[in-house]
Amino acid sequence: MRQRAASGPGRFQARFVGLALLLVGWLVGSAGMASPASADGQHCVKAYVANTNSDNVSVINTCANRVVHTVGTGPGPDGVAVTPNGKTVYAANNDTNTVSVIDARTDTVTATITVGTNPRGVAASLDGKHVYVADFGSGDVSVISTRTNTVTATITVGDHPIGLSVTPDNRRVYVSDFSTGTVSVISTRTNTVTATVAVGLFPVG
Repeated sequence: MRQRAASGPGRFQARFVGLALLLVGWLVGSAGMASPASADGQHCVKAYVANTNSDNVSVINTCANRVVHTVGTGPGPDGVAVTPNGKTVYAANNDTNTVSVIDARTDTVTATITVGTNPRGVAASLDGKHVYVADFGSGDVSVISTRTNTVTATITVGDHPIGLSVTPDNRRVYVSDFSTGTVSVISTRTNTVTATVAVGLFPVG
């Protein structure tokens, strides 16, 4: 396994591994028809895993528990997120400051979006309209419109944001700021930080 140079202070030796589950029926056949259950009645989903040092995303069939596709991305994919409708996967490429957009039906990259420096965590809003990316190196969060696959806002947060989560009502995004030991609270209506919460040392998730 090849080693990558560290990026920014407090860089982990072991990179954060992204994993996302696509909660839709497994797509089978060349026509891409949805099959909600396997022959033994199990409901199958896809699991997407970002492989940082091999520059790709593994697609796992959770009924067979095996990799069925490998999707090439930009160098250093880190966090991944799936839109609620199960159609699109977003993978943050830490080493090229980009996000790869993957069509979950075909498991191919359909677009590449430039974001901030060293993107790490990724989260999709529950209404499916936006994807939020924690830019570790530049200390901000990129807001992506899923309709246009473009960055529509950049929000300054604490030092080295790494993980984030959207509330079920889509009103707020919580961002863990690794180096400042804080969590930034973002209003999704105004795309501004409305509060900063002190937590423990080096928050990640």
